[in-house]
Amino acid sequence: MDATGHGTNNFDVARFVAASAVLYSHCFALTAHGGDEPLVIATRGEFTFGGLAVRVFFVISGYLVTQSWLRNPRPAAFVAARVLRIFPALAVALAYCVLLGTIVTELPKFAFLTHADTWRFYWHNLLLQTEFFLPGVFRELPEKAVNGSLWSLYYEVRAYLVVLAIGCVGLMRKRLLATMAWLGAAVLIVADGALWGIRTPDDWPVINAFACFVGAALLALYPQAARSRWLALPATIAAAAQPFALGTPFSNWIMDLLLVTGTIAFAHWPLPRLARFGRYGDFSYGIFIYAYPTQQLIAWLGVSEAPYRMLALAYPLTLALAVLSWHCVERPCRDLKRFFRQRARAIESVPTSGGGQPNRVTAAQAPGR
Repeated sequence: MDATGHGTNNFDVARFVAASAVLYSHCFALTAHGGDEPLVIATRGEFTFGGLAVRVFFVISGYLVTQSWLRNPRPAAFVAARVLRIFPALAVALAYCVLLGTIVTELPKFAFLTHADTWRFYWHNLLLQTEFFLPGVFRELPEKAVNGSLWSLYYEVRAYLVVLAIGCVGLMRKRLLATMAWLGAAVLIVADGALWGIRTPDDWPVINAFACFVGAALLALYPQAARSRWLALPATIAAAAQPFALGTPFSNWIMDLLLVTGTIAFAHWPLPRLARFGRYGDFSYGIFIYAYPTQQLIAWLGVSEAPYRMLALAYPLTLALAVLSWHCVERPCRDLKRFFRQRARAIESVPTSGGGQPNRVTAAQAPGR
């Protein structure tokens, strides 16, 4: 199997832990105990588990999505794979949010379902134009957003578009060119956020997420370095330096280094039992898109005003929804991606009109060779 295949690495468990960390962190925020989160206390308010978990998602995406382009540098296939991974499950999760809204809204049901803001919430979020609120929903709660996790999807897709842009202009064909392109893109994160879709200057949670994406994309260009156990060394140094950097301008950048090198080193560390973690499915995306509204419903019901009580109630419910999402929506879409990929390969194997060789990218043409 390739470098991203299930059973050969620990990316599945890393994604699952990151998604669970977002849920865990929101248990504190949604019960008005945000300051009591252990990591907030340990870092004097500088980091949350949820914030770091989002960066881990960008690390994993930067690495795997860049590898996806390197293996199959075809724009149509690349876009189709990303669309099928994100949008079908998102469409169902947004319908779940509207269903919850119908149950809990202060408005009459018909008024809610015909309200312009209800469908603005659905369609704008499906188009990655983040809307947090539904009419008459969760107004009495400490946090009134229906699904506060969705904001990062816009930036995730923007990062995919950067991969696509660098690939389409041919800069991924050679390792040196690709390295220079990604370093240039990294400079633009801070110097001019337009390429990355950064909407607010000095939006550091987004800037650091993109920094993690770029760092992982660079590692994807150097697979031997990414799989080397020596990659754990900079992660260890960053982990040792991080407590001393808290409160300084270097703190977030050291954390980015720790997350990039630590996540990729962990993903490739030989841990056979963890490598089989995803054999029943990848439930991380489902956890990410279903957790927040489920937690808000629990808060609305008034059965949980303590973070760990909410965790005990929300986690199994969210996991059940994630399992359903995987088996009913995400896995069928994954199989559809494979079908399109096979069709594309079949078309490429047809000889050219001049009777020449099949239109295939040879090993000698692969990036970095």
